[in-house]
Formats: sequence, C-alpha cells, structure tokens
Amino acid sequence: MRVVQRGFGRPADVLSLEASAPDVLHPGQLRVQVEAAPILPMDHLRVRGLYPLAQETPGVPGSVGVGRVLEGPDPWLGSRVVLPMRSGSWASERVVPVDGTLRLTHEVDPVAASLLRVNGLTAQALLDGLDRGSWVAMNAATGGVGTFVLALARRMGVNVVAVARREEALEGLREAGAALALVDDDGWPEAARQALGEPVHRALDGVGGASTERLGALLADGGRIVSFGAMSRESPRVRVSDGVYRGVLLQGFWLNRLDRMRGDFETGRILNRMVELGIEGRVDSTWALDDLHAALERDRSPERRGRVVLVPGTVWS
Repeated sequence: MRVVQRGFGRPADVLSLEASAPDVLHPGQLRVQVEAAPILPMDHLRVRGLYPLAQETPGVPGSVGVGRVLEGPDPWLGSRVVLPMRSGSWASERVVPVDGTLRLTHEVDPVAASLLRVNGLTAQALLDGLDRGSWVAMNAATGGVGTFVLALARRMGVNVVAVARREEALEGLREAGAALALVDDDGWPEAARQALGEPVHRALDGVGGASTERLGALLADGGRIVSFGAMSRESPRVRVSDGVYRGVLLQGFWLNRLDRMRGDFETGRILNRMVELGIEGRVDSTWALDDLHAALERDRSPERRGRVVLVPGTVWS
C-alpha cells in the first residue's frame, strides 16, 4: 500500500491510499520495508505545492522514513536504514537508491529513529560551535526541533532560554532541561535579561515575525539569530535599532543545503552518534496508513504534543 498524490491542494482532495505492485529493483537500489515515517511541516507544504522542492505528481509523498532492507547488496541486506530525503516514505515498501540512504549501526526503535533525520540533525547544526556554559535563546521550544535542542544542549552543557506560546508548556520545558522558560510575549526579553546576568550571543528562530524581533532584543551586541522556520507564516525580522546600531545578525538555515555540503558519510556519522547517545525527540502518536487523513488532522491540532508518525506496516481496517 502507498499514499499517492495527484496534484496540489488540500490533502483530502489530492491524496489517496492505493494498492500497487512491487517496484522493480535495479542495480544500485534497495528495497526497503518502511517502518516509520513522521509527518513534518514540509510535508504539509509539499502536498499544497508551497515547498521549494516540489513533490512530483503523481507520486508518493513523505519526506523522511526509516525501514528495514528486504533486498539489496551486502552490507545493506537486513539493515535498518534511513531513507533518502523526499523519497516517498508514506508507503509500506519503497525502492530507493543506495546514494542518500543512511545505514543505522545501532539497534534503535524505528519510530524514535525517524525523528532524527530532520529534527535531530537540524538541532545539532543549530547548536554547533557553542561552548559549555554558554547561553542560547529559542522560540518554538515545544516543537520537533526544540525538543532535540533541549536534549542536545543538556548533554553539551549549554544553557537554554526557551520561550513558548502557552503558559502551561513552561513546566514541561523546565523538566526537559530549559534553564529559563518564558511565555513568548513582549515582556520576556527584559525579564530574561534581569534573570540571567549573562550575555546571550545566539538565538534560534522557528516562528518568524514579531517573535524574531523579540529574540533580537535579548541578544548581546553582535549576536546572531539563526532562522530555521516560520510557524507564524511571517518573514523573520530584526528591529532597526538591533540590526543597525547593535549589529545583531539574521541568518537563515536550511538542512538541505547543509546535507549537500557535508555528504552522506558525515550526515550518517552524526545521526548514528545521536542514536548511540540516546538522543530522542517526542512522539505524540502513531497511525496506520489507512488513517492518514486523521493523522494529518492530528498533526495540525493545537492539542498535539510531539511528532505524529505513520507506521505503514500497521493497517487497522
């Protein structure tokens, strides 16, 4: 079984679950039984035709997946692997190229491993270069990337100022390792400054708009905001007083560009190190393929707490 996308638009209009014959396996390819495929923000955008790397139609959506190799050369046969990015993971089985496939060298739960490829590796890159004892500020702290940032920062000895939209989320952020957790309102930068007494030189922005401005207001002169998303659907921005007079910089980050620069070997090494250290994200729920539309609704629900993951081998109907 596989999800097939025909056109762009609302998922209910363009996505359908279809039975299909197995794809032909050619040299240089692997046949993979897909075990877990998280639903990511980019998946919603690709279904609607709003992502820079467009989904082919007709085609199988799904940007990330983990599975077991059923057919292929040694040493791949029987291995658990991370599928190449955007190879169509919303299916029970996929034929994928060896190039871009990452072999997992440690036993790991496939659902947990499926969160590493985008959220985990993005968090690792956002924290890269920070020294033990330094401070970083982050909005969207309860999101998929934010969960990994907190887990990695705790291990690195980096202190996190985490801001979230909801008061009720703050206790969970503290339990996850945030040194300071605040509601993302106009007053939090000044409250953080008074509480810290330490300069903050890096901020991580997954929201955009006025939330980015507030991160900039907290940063020390010459600090840097790294923008990795825009949940508000507004462009990130910095106040003139911060950008011009205090030298606060705004830098964009896209994992796709980093992947191209460092290659499969280095990407796989970092990913496997995270598995070895037991760095995990937060799973909200798992769903069978034939519950796809309910899973997509859950992913967009304000009640969601963690990542929604498709488990293609499970069929309820």
